[in-house]
Amino acid sequence: MNFNRFFTLVVVFLVVGPLEKYSLLGLSVEQDYTVFSGLRFAKEVHAYEDPDFPNSKNKYRRWRRNMSVAEHDDSNMDLINVEIKDVAGREHEYTFLEHGFEYVKLKPSIMPIFSRISEKGLEGTRVGPVVEEGTFAKGEEPLEDILAKALQGWDVFNLDGLVVLNLRCSGFVIRKGGPLGIPVNGTGFDMVAHRVHIDQDLEGDPLKSMGLTWLFHLPFIEMLNVWTPLKTPRMRPLAVMDVRTVNPLYTLRYRANSTRNAGGKIGSFQSDRLMTMYHKGQDWYWNSNMTFGDALVFYTGRNPHTSFTIPGEDIQYSLLQQLDTLKSAIDDILLLRHLCSESDDGKINLENLKTERISPHALEAVVRAIEVKDIVCSRIEQDELLSNNETMVDLDRAIDFLSRSSLEIRCVSIVFLPSHLILSVLFVFAASLILCKLCNFFCFPTSSSKKYKQA
Repeated sequence: MNFNRFFTLVVVFLVVGPLEKYSLLGLSVEQDYTVFSGLRFAKEVHAYEDPDFPNSKNKYRRWRRNMSVAEHDDSNMDLINVEIKDVAGREHEYTFLEHGFEYVKLKPSIMPIFSRISEKGLEGTRVGPVVEEGTFAKGEEPLEDILAKALQGWDVFNLDGLVVLNLRCSGFVIRKGGPLGIPVNGTGFDMVAHRVHIDQDLEGDPLKSMGLTWLFHLPFIEMLNVWTPLKTPRMRPLAVMDVRTVNPLYTLRYRANSTRNAGGKIGSFQSDRLMTMYHKGQDWYWNSNMTFGDALVFYTGRNPHTSFTIPGEDIQYSLLQQLDTLKSAIDDILLLRHLCSESDDGKINLENLKTERISPHALEAVVRAIEVKDIVCSRIEQDELLSNNETMVDLDRAIDFLSRSSLEIRCVSIVFLPSHLILSVLFVFAASLILCKLCNFFCFPTSSSKKYKQA
Protein backbone atom coordinates (compact mmCIF):
# COMPACT_ATOMS: atom_id res chain seq x y z
CA MET A 1 0.00 0.00 0.00
CA ASN A 2 1.54 3.36 -0.98
CA PHE A 3 1.68 6.32 1.38
CA ASN A 4 -1.11 8.32 -0.32
CA ARG A 5 -3.53 5.40 -0.11
CA PHE A 6 -2.62 4.80 3.54
CA PHE A 7 -3.05 8.49 4.37
CA THR A 8 -6.50 8.56 2.68
CA LEU A 9 -7.68 5.55 4.70
CA VAL A 10 -6.54 7.19 7.93
CA VAL A 11 -8.44 10.38 7.04
CA VAL A 12 -11.60 8.39 6.31
CA PHE A 13 -11.42 6.63 9.66
CA LEU A 14 -10.56 9.69 11.73
CA VAL A 15 -12.55 12.42 9.99
CA VAL A 16 -15.50 10.62 8.44
CA GLY A 17 -15.83 8.23 11.39
CA PRO A 18 -17.32 4.75 11.59
CA LEU A 19 -20.90 5.82 11.11
CA GLU A 20 -20.87 6.73 7.43
CA LYS A 21 -20.80 4.26 4.56
CA TYR A 22 -18.35 5.02 1.82
CA SER A 23 -17.08 2.95 -1.05
CA LEU A 24 -13.68 4.59 -1.26
CA LEU A 25 -10.56 2.64 -2.14
CA GLY A 26 -12.40 -0.57 -1.31
CA LEU A 27 -13.42 0.65 2.15
CA SER A 28 -17.03 0.10 3.22
CA VAL A 29 -18.31 1.27 6.59
CA GLU A 30 -21.90 1.10 7.81
CA GLN A 31 -23.97 4.29 7.84
CA ASP A 32 -25.92 5.21 10.94
CA TYR A 33 -29.66 5.44 10.22
CA THR A 34 -30.68 6.81 13.60
CA VAL A 35 -34.11 8.39 13.18
CA PHE A 36 -36.65 10.49 15.04
CA SER A 37 -40.07 8.88 14.80
CA GLY A 38 -43.43 9.31 16.51
CA LEU A 39 -44.17 6.58 19.07
CA ARG A 40 -47.52 6.16 20.79
CA PHE A 41 -47.35 6.07 24.61
CA ALA A 42 -50.02 5.69 27.28
CA LYS A 43 -51.47 8.93 28.65
CA GLU A 44 -50.85 9.93 32.26
CA VAL A 45 -54.50 11.00 32.67
CA HIS A 46 -55.60 7.38 32.08
CA ALA A 47 -53.48 5.95 34.92
CA TYR A 48 -55.11 4.87 38.20
CA GLU A 49 -54.22 2.71 41.21
CA ASP A 50 -54.68 -1.01 40.58
CA PRO A 51 -57.05 -2.65 43.11
CA ASP A 52 -56.42 -6.16 41.72
CA PHE A 53 -52.77 -6.26 42.79
CA PRO A 54 -52.60 -4.74 46.32
CA ASN A 55 -49.53 -6.81 47.29
CA SER A 56 -47.83 -6.75 43.94
CA LYS A 57 -44.04 -6.86 43.82
CA ASN A 58 -44.20 -4.32 41.00
CA LYS A 59 -46.43 -1.45 42.07
CA TYR A 60 -47.75 -0.77 38.60
CA ARG A 61 -50.82 1.36 38.08
CA ARG A 62 -53.49 0.44 35.54
CA TRP A 63 -54.40 2.08 32.23
CA ARG A 64 -58.00 2.85 31.36
CA ARG A 65 -58.70 3.66 27.72
CA ASN A 66 -61.41 5.94 26.39
CA MET A 67 -63.83 3.32 25.04
CA SER A 68 -65.82 5.83 22.98
CA VAL A 69 -63.05 6.17 20.38
CA ALA A 70 -60.62 3.90 18.58
CA GLU A 71 -57.95 2.35 20.78
CA HIS A 72 -55.08 4.18 19.06
CA ASP A 73 -56.92 7.51 18.86
CA ASP A 74 -55.05 10.60 20.06
CA SER A 75 -57.33 10.77 23.08
CA ASN A 76 -55.94 7.40 24.23
CA MET A 77 -52.32 7.80 23.17
CA ASP A 78 -49.58 10.42 23.42
CA LEU A 79 -47.69 10.69 20.12
CA ILE A 80 -44.11 11.59 21.07
CA ASN A 81 -41.22 12.13 18.66
CA VAL A 82 -38.43 9.91 19.96
CA GLU A 83 -34.83 9.31 18.88
CA ILE A 84 -34.36 5.65 17.87
CA LYS A 85 -30.69 4.80 17.56
CA ASP A 86 -29.47 2.46 14.82
CA VAL A 87 -27.21 -0.37 16.01
CA ALA A 88 -26.36 -1.71 12.52
CA GLY A 89 -22.70 -2.71 12.42
CA ARG A 90 -22.50 -2.40 16.21
CA GLU A 91 -24.95 -5.15 17.21
CA HIS A 92 -22.31 -6.85 19.38
CA GLU A 93 -22.22 -3.80 21.67
CA TYR A 94 -25.80 -4.41 22.83
CA THR A 95 -26.23 -7.54 24.91
CA PHE A 96 -29.12 -9.24 26.63
CA LEU A 97 -27.18 -9.33 29.89
CA GLU A 98 -26.64 -5.55 29.93
CA HIS A 99 -29.43 -4.00 27.84
CA GLY A 100 -32.18 -6.65 28.03
CA PHE A 101 -32.11 -7.29 24.27
CA GLU A 102 -29.73 -8.76 21.74
CA TYR A 103 -29.63 -9.25 17.98
CA VAL A 104 -28.80 -12.86 17.08
CA LYS A 105 -28.54 -15.25 14.14
CA LEU A 106 -30.91 -18.23 14.12
CA LYS A 107 -29.29 -21.57 13.45
CA PRO A 108 -29.43 -22.50 9.74
CA SER A 109 -31.04 -25.90 10.34
CA ILE A 110 -34.37 -24.33 11.36
CA MET A 111 -34.54 -21.71 8.61
CA PRO A 112 -36.43 -23.98 6.12
CA ILE A 113 -39.32 -24.04 8.63
CA PHE A 114 -39.39 -20.23 8.72
CA SER A 115 -39.33 -20.17 4.91
CA ARG A 116 -42.39 -22.43 4.80
CA ILE A 117 -44.19 -20.26 7.37
CA SER A 118 -43.33 -17.18 5.32
CA GLU A 119 -44.92 -18.79 2.25
CA LYS A 120 -47.87 -20.62 3.84
CA GLY A 121 -48.52 -18.85 7.15
CA LEU A 122 -49.39 -20.59 10.39
CA GLU A 123 -51.54 -23.67 9.99
CA GLY A 124 -51.90 -25.44 13.33
CA THR A 125 -54.61 -25.64 15.96
CA ARG A 126 -52.64 -24.26 18.90
CA VAL A 127 -52.12 -20.84 17.33
CA GLY A 128 -53.05 -19.24 14.06
CA PRO A 129 -56.28 -19.93 12.19
CA VAL A 130 -58.44 -22.67 13.68
CA VAL A 131 -58.15 -25.84 11.62
CA GLU A 132 -60.75 -28.58 11.43
CA GLU A 133 -59.96 -32.05 12.74
CA GLY A 134 -58.57 -34.34 10.08
CA THR A 135 -56.88 -31.51 8.16
CA PHE A 136 -53.51 -33.19 8.54
CA ALA A 137 -52.70 -36.68 7.40
CA LYS A 138 -51.63 -39.29 9.91
CA GLY A 139 -48.11 -38.54 11.07
CA GLU A 140 -48.20 -35.03 9.60
CA GLU A 141 -47.73 -32.05 11.93
CA PRO A 142 -48.59 -28.35 11.67
CA LEU A 143 -45.63 -26.11 10.91
CA GLU A 144 -45.68 -24.45 14.32
CA ASP A 145 -45.59 -27.83 16.08
CA ILE A 146 -42.51 -28.69 14.03
CA LEU A 147 -41.02 -25.27 14.81
CA ALA A 148 -41.78 -25.60 18.54
CA LYS A 149 -39.77 -28.82 18.69
CA ALA A 150 -36.94 -27.37 16.61
CA LEU A 151 -36.66 -24.37 18.96
CA GLN A 152 -36.22 -26.50 22.08
CA GLY A 153 -32.75 -27.13 23.41
CA TRP A 154 -29.40 -25.40 23.66
CA ASP A 155 -28.27 -24.40 20.20
CA VAL A 156 -31.09 -22.30 18.73
CA PHE A 157 -29.43 -18.91 19.20
CA ASN A 158 -26.50 -17.60 21.23
CA LEU A 159 -26.69 -14.74 23.72
CA ASP A 160 -23.37 -13.10 24.52
CA GLY A 161 -21.83 -14.55 27.68
CA LEU A 162 -24.93 -16.58 28.56
CA VAL A 163 -26.11 -20.16 28.32
CA VAL A 164 -29.69 -20.50 27.02
CA LEU A 165 -31.79 -23.65 27.25
CA ASN A 166 -35.23 -23.30 25.67
CA LEU A 167 -37.69 -25.47 27.60
CA ARG A 168 -40.77 -24.65 25.55
CA CYS A 169 -41.51 -22.22 22.74
CA SER A 170 -45.03 -21.36 21.58
CA GLY A 171 -47.28 -18.31 21.20
CA PHE A 172 -46.45 -17.91 17.52
CA VAL A 173 -48.07 -14.87 15.94
CA ILE A 174 -47.44 -13.44 12.47
CA ARG A 175 -47.72 -9.67 12.15
CA LYS A 176 -48.06 -7.85 8.84
CA GLY A 177 -48.40 -4.23 7.83
CA GLY A 178 -47.78 -1.82 5.01
CA PRO A 179 -46.07 1.58 4.82
CA LEU A 180 -47.09 3.94 7.65
CA GLY A 181 -48.54 0.90 9.43
CA ILE A 182 -51.60 0.52 7.19
CA PRO A 183 -53.39 -2.86 7.31
CA VAL A 184 -52.79 -5.40 4.57
CA ASN A 185 -55.35 -7.81 3.15
CA GLY A 186 -55.46 -11.41 4.28
CA THR A 187 -56.17 -13.65 7.27
CA GLY A 188 -54.16 -15.62 9.78
CA PHE A 189 -52.09 -12.70 11.06
CA ASP A 190 -52.29 -9.58 13.22
CA MET A 191 -51.50 -6.01 12.23
CA VAL A 192 -48.17 -4.50 13.23
CA ALA A 193 -48.06 -2.91 16.68
CA HIS A 194 -48.96 0.79 16.78
CA ARG A 195 -48.19 1.57 20.43
CA VAL A 196 -45.45 1.07 22.97
CA HIS A 197 -46.20 -2.04 25.01
CA ILE A 198 -44.79 -4.97 26.98
CA ASP A 199 -46.26 -8.27 25.86
CA GLN A 200 -46.97 -9.92 29.21
CA ASP A 201 -47.48 -8.93 32.82
CA LEU A 202 -45.78 -11.89 34.52
CA GLU A 203 -47.99 -11.42 37.58
CA GLY A 204 -51.27 -11.24 35.65
CA ASP A 205 -53.50 -13.44 33.51
CA PRO A 206 -53.28 -15.93 31.92
CA LEU A 207 -50.32 -16.93 34.14
CA LYS A 208 -52.20 -15.90 37.29
CA SER A 209 -55.31 -17.95 36.52
CA MET A 210 -53.09 -20.91 35.58
CA GLY A 211 -51.20 -20.66 38.88
CA LEU A 212 -47.86 -20.18 37.12
CA THR A 213 -46.71 -16.74 38.28
CA TRP A 214 -44.34 -18.39 40.78
CA LEU A 215 -42.41 -19.96 37.91
CA PHE A 216 -40.79 -16.68 36.89
CA HIS A 217 -39.64 -15.95 40.43
CA LEU A 218 -37.34 -18.97 40.24
CA PRO A 219 -33.66 -18.27 39.53
CA PHE A 220 -32.61 -18.48 35.89
CA ILE A 221 -36.16 -18.96 34.54
CA GLU A 222 -37.10 -16.31 31.95
CA MET A 223 -39.81 -15.76 29.36
CA LEU A 224 -38.17 -14.53 26.17
CA ASN A 225 -39.56 -12.88 23.06
CA VAL A 226 -37.97 -13.91 19.79
CA TRP A 227 -38.91 -11.48 16.99
CA THR A 228 -37.76 -12.48 13.52
CA PRO A 229 -38.60 -11.03 10.09
CA LEU A 230 -40.11 -13.48 7.62
CA LYS A 231 -38.62 -11.31 4.90
CA THR A 232 -36.26 -8.36 4.94
CA PRO A 233 -38.10 -5.54 6.78
CA ARG A 234 -38.31 -2.49 4.49
CA MET A 235 -40.86 -0.56 6.55
CA ARG A 236 -42.30 -0.49 10.08
CA PRO A 237 -39.29 -2.17 11.77
CA LEU A 238 -39.24 -2.99 15.48
CA ALA A 239 -37.88 -0.59 18.08
CA VAL A 240 -36.96 -1.84 21.55
CA MET A 241 -36.19 0.08 24.74
CA ASP A 242 -33.06 -0.50 26.83
CA VAL A 243 -34.40 -2.32 29.90
CA ARG A 244 -32.19 -0.17 32.15
CA THR A 245 -34.19 2.92 31.19
CA VAL A 246 -37.62 1.42 32.02
CA ASN A 247 -39.20 3.20 34.99
CA PRO A 248 -41.93 1.26 36.91
CA LEU A 249 -43.54 4.57 37.87
CA TYR A 250 -44.31 5.09 34.16
CA THR A 251 -45.47 1.51 33.54
CA LEU A 252 -49.19 0.70 33.51
CA ARG A 253 -51.11 -2.56 33.48
CA TYR A 254 -53.94 -3.10 31.04
CA ARG A 255 -56.13 -6.05 30.20
CA ALA A 256 -56.80 -7.19 26.67
CA ASN A 257 -58.28 -10.18 24.95
CA SER A 258 -55.83 -12.12 22.84
CA THR A 259 -56.67 -12.21 19.18
CA ARG A 260 -57.93 -15.34 17.50
CA ASN A 261 -54.54 -15.66 15.84
CA ALA A 262 -52.90 -15.89 19.27
CA GLY A 263 -55.68 -17.93 20.89
CA GLY A 264 -55.90 -20.68 18.31
CA LYS A 265 -58.19 -23.60 19.02
CA ILE A 266 -59.04 -22.47 22.55
CA GLY A 267 -60.17 -19.10 21.21
CA SER A 268 -59.54 -15.71 22.80
CA PHE A 269 -58.50 -15.40 26.45
CA GLN A 270 -57.83 -12.60 28.92
CA SER A 271 -54.28 -11.33 28.92
CA ASP A 272 -52.70 -8.80 31.28
CA ARG A 273 -50.08 -6.68 29.55
CA LEU A 274 -48.13 -3.51 30.23
CA MET A 275 -47.91 -0.10 28.62
CA THR A 276 -45.38 2.66 29.07
CA MET A 277 -45.77 6.39 29.44
CA TYR A 278 -43.07 8.59 27.98
CA HIS A 279 -40.37 10.02 30.23
CA LYS A 280 -36.98 11.55 29.61
CA GLY A 281 -34.07 9.18 29.69
CA GLN A 282 -35.64 6.39 27.65
CA ASP A 283 -33.18 4.82 25.21
CA TRP A 284 -34.64 3.29 22.04
CA TYR A 285 -32.86 1.16 19.42
CA TRP A 286 -33.41 -0.52 16.07
CA ASN A 287 -31.29 -2.38 13.51
CA SER A 288 -31.51 -1.05 9.95
CA ASN A 289 -29.64 -4.09 8.62
CA MET A 290 -31.91 -6.94 9.77
CA THR A 291 -32.67 -9.61 7.19
CA PHE A 292 -34.32 -13.02 7.02
CA GLY A 293 -32.45 -15.29 9.45
CA ASP A 294 -31.83 -12.54 12.01
CA ALA A 295 -33.77 -12.28 15.26
CA LEU A 296 -34.17 -9.90 18.18
CA VAL A 297 -34.34 -11.57 21.60
CA PHE A 298 -35.65 -9.60 24.58
CA TYR A 299 -37.53 -9.98 27.88
CA THR A 300 -41.22 -10.71 27.34
CA GLY A 301 -42.19 -9.08 30.63
CA ARG A 302 -39.72 -6.20 30.82
CA ASN A 303 -38.84 -4.63 27.45
CA PRO A 304 -41.19 -2.04 25.90
CA HIS A 305 -41.24 -2.26 22.10
CA THR A 306 -43.27 -1.19 19.07
CA SER A 307 -43.09 -0.87 15.31
CA PHE A 308 -42.43 2.61 13.94
CA THR A 309 -42.27 4.59 10.72
CA ILE A 310 -38.91 5.19 9.00
CA PRO A 311 -38.00 7.74 6.30
CA GLY A 312 -39.25 6.77 2.85
CA GLU A 313 -42.52 5.16 3.95
CA ASP A 314 -44.59 8.07 2.62
CA ILE A 315 -43.16 7.36 -0.85
CA GLN A 316 -43.76 3.63 -0.40
CA TYR A 317 -47.36 4.38 0.54
CA SER A 318 -47.90 6.49 -2.59
CA LEU A 319 -46.48 3.73 -4.81
CA LEU A 320 -48.58 1.10 -3.07
CA GLN A 321 -51.73 3.09 -3.82
CA GLN A 322 -50.72 3.35 -7.50
CA LEU A 323 -50.06 -0.40 -7.75
CA ASP A 324 -53.37 -1.21 -6.05
CA THR A 325 -55.18 1.07 -8.50
CA LEU A 326 -53.52 -0.62 -11.48
CA LYS A 327 -54.44 -4.02 -10.10
CA SER A 328 -58.10 -3.06 -9.65
CA ALA A 329 -58.25 -1.78 -13.26
CA ILE A 330 -56.51 -4.80 -14.82
CA ASP A 331 -59.45 -5.62 -17.11
CA ASP A 332 -59.89 -2.06 -18.42
CA ILE A 333 -57.10 -1.27 -20.89
CA LEU A 334 -58.30 2.31 -21.46
CA LEU A 335 -58.30 3.04 -17.75
CA LEU A 336 -54.87 1.44 -17.40
CA ARG A 337 -53.47 3.71 -20.11
CA HIS A 338 -55.01 6.71 -18.40
CA LEU A 339 -53.54 5.72 -15.05
CA CYS A 340 -50.08 5.20 -16.53
CA SER A 341 -50.21 8.54 -18.32
CA GLU A 342 -51.03 10.24 -15.03
CA SER A 343 -48.18 8.48 -13.26
CA ASP A 344 -46.30 10.68 -10.83
CA ASP A 345 -43.17 8.53 -10.94
CA GLY A 346 -41.36 11.53 -12.37
CA LYS A 347 -41.74 13.25 -9.03
CA ILE A 348 -39.74 10.50 -7.35
CA ASN A 349 -36.11 11.27 -8.02
CA LEU A 350 -34.17 8.18 -7.00
CA GLU A 351 -30.84 9.98 -7.13
CA ASN A 352 -32.13 12.54 -4.63
CA LEU A 353 -33.53 9.76 -2.42
CA LYS A 354 -30.14 8.07 -2.30
CA THR A 355 -28.63 11.19 -0.75
CA GLU A 356 -31.31 11.32 1.96
CA ARG A 357 -31.24 9.32 5.17
CA ILE A 358 -33.34 6.47 3.82
CA SER A 359 -32.10 3.01 4.78
CA PRO A 360 -31.01 0.75 1.90
CA HIS A 361 -33.81 -1.73 2.58
CA ALA A 362 -36.47 1.01 2.51
CA LEU A 363 -35.00 2.43 -0.69
CA GLU A 364 -34.95 -1.05 -2.23
CA ALA A 365 -38.74 -1.28 -1.80
CA VAL A 366 -39.19 2.03 -3.63
CA VAL A 367 -36.91 0.97 -6.49
CA ARG A 368 -38.62 -2.42 -6.88
CA ALA A 369 -42.11 -0.85 -6.93
CA ILE A 370 -41.09 1.72 -9.57
CA GLU A 371 -39.49 -0.98 -11.71
CA VAL A 372 -42.61 -3.15 -11.72
CA LYS A 373 -44.88 -0.20 -12.35
CA ASP A 374 -42.70 0.89 -15.29
CA ILE A 375 -42.75 -2.62 -16.75
CA VAL A 376 -46.53 -2.88 -16.50
CA CYS A 377 -47.10 0.58 -17.98
CA SER A 378 -44.61 -0.15 -20.78
CA ARG A 379 -46.60 -3.25 -21.72
CA ILE A 380 -49.82 -1.26 -21.70
CA GLU A 381 -48.43 1.56 -23.85
CA GLN A 382 -47.07 -0.92 -26.41
CA ASP A 383 -50.19 -3.10 -26.35
CA GLU A 384 -48.08 -5.95 -24.99
CA LEU A 385 -49.99 -6.63 -21.83
CA LEU A 386 -49.49 -10.32 -22.65
CA SER A 387 -51.94 -11.73 -20.15
CA ASN A 388 -53.76 -10.32 -17.19
CA ASN A 389 -52.55 -13.23 -15.08
CA GLU A 390 -48.88 -12.49 -15.72
CA THR A 391 -49.35 -8.80 -15.00
CA MET A 392 -51.30 -9.61 -11.83
CA VAL A 393 -48.43 -11.79 -10.63
CA ASP A 394 -45.99 -8.92 -11.20
CA LEU A 395 -48.24 -6.46 -9.37
CA ASP A 396 -48.83 -8.87 -6.45
CA ARG A 397 -45.11 -9.38 -6.03
CA ALA A 398 -44.47 -5.64 -5.97
CA ILE A 399 -47.31 -5.09 -3.51
CA ASP A 400 -45.97 -7.88 -1.30
CA PHE A 401 -42.58 -6.19 -1.43
CA LEU A 402 -44.26 -3.11 0.05
CA SER A 403 -45.30 -4.89 3.25
CA ARG A 404 -43.63 -6.11 6.40
CA SER A 405 -44.05 -9.66 7.72
CA SER A 406 -42.61 -10.94 10.98
CA LEU A 407 -43.05 -13.84 13.38
CA GLU A 408 -43.19 -13.46 17.16
CA ILE A 409 -42.31 -16.38 19.41
CA ARG A 410 -42.34 -16.73 23.18
CA CYS A 411 -39.97 -19.13 24.88
CA VAL A 412 -39.76 -20.24 28.50
CA SER A 413 -36.03 -20.66 28.94
CA ILE A 414 -33.30 -21.26 31.47
CA VAL A 415 -30.80 -18.41 31.11
CA PHE A 416 -27.62 -18.32 33.19
CA LEU A 417 -23.94 -17.42 33.20
CA PRO A 418 -21.46 -20.28 32.72
CA SER A 419 -20.07 -19.42 36.18
CA HIS A 420 -23.51 -20.12 37.63
CA LEU A 421 -23.37 -23.60 36.10
CA ILE A 422 -19.97 -24.25 37.65
CA LEU A 423 -21.16 -23.02 41.06
CA SER A 424 -24.31 -25.13 40.77
CA VAL A 425 -22.27 -28.25 39.97
CA LEU A 426 -19.95 -27.55 42.91
CA PHE A 427 -22.96 -26.95 45.17
CA VAL A 428 -24.61 -30.22 44.10
CA PHE A 429 -21.30 -32.06 44.53
CA ALA A 430 -20.76 -30.62 48.01
CA ALA A 431 -24.36 -31.32 49.00
CA SER A 432 -24.03 -34.90 47.76
CA LEU A 433 -20.88 -35.42 49.83
CA ILE A 434 -22.59 -34.07 52.92
CA LEU A 435 -25.63 -36.29 52.36
CA CYS A 436 -23.40 -39.30 51.82
CA LYS A 437 -21.53 -38.58 55.05
CA LEU A 438 -24.77 -38.17 57.00
CA CYS A 439 -26.22 -41.29 55.42
CA ASN A 440 -23.12 -43.32 56.32
CA PHE A 441 -23.12 -41.92 59.84
CA PHE A 442 -26.77 -42.62 60.65
CA CYS A 443 -27.66 -45.53 58.36
CA PHE A 444 -24.41 -47.48 58.22
CA PRO A 445 -22.62 -46.56 61.47
CA THR A 446 -18.92 -47.37 61.78
CA SER A 447 -17.34 -48.61 65.00
CA SER A 448 -16.32 -45.10 65.96
CA SER A 449 -19.81 -43.77 65.41
CA LYS A 450 -21.24 -46.66 67.52
CA LYS A 451 -18.92 -45.74 70.40
CA TYR A 452 -20.02 -42.13 69.97
CA LYS A 453 -23.69 -43.13 70.21
CA GLN A 454 -23.05 -45.41 73.23
CA ALA A 455 -21.28 -42.59 74.99
